[in-house]
Amino acid sequence: MSSNVKTTKVATVNPSINLKYIHNFLTYDECNKLMELANDKLNKSGVTPGITDTYSSQRTSTSYFIPKHTENIKSIEDKIVSFLSKHINDN
Repeated sequence: MSSNVKTTKVATVNPSINLKYIHNFLTYDECNKLMELANDKLNKSGVTPGITDTYSSQRTSTSYFIPKHTENIKSIEDKIVSFLSKHINDN
């Protein structure tokens, strides 16, 4: 487990769905690693759940779901697990 995790500031974005923002959770290098993995695999996001070929000109996002246990991101997965195990019951 990496000791790169500094004092973590967590902000509530939407309390009704317990949505949190974790400030500076990933390092610059970790962010770059994830972007490199997804860069050539991004797909235009659809607008209808479950129907991947329905698009809108107003929706311009792209996404890629990195498969579990992808090589080279184990440390990031471990960091997420460690954080969640410590903060899962915090409100």
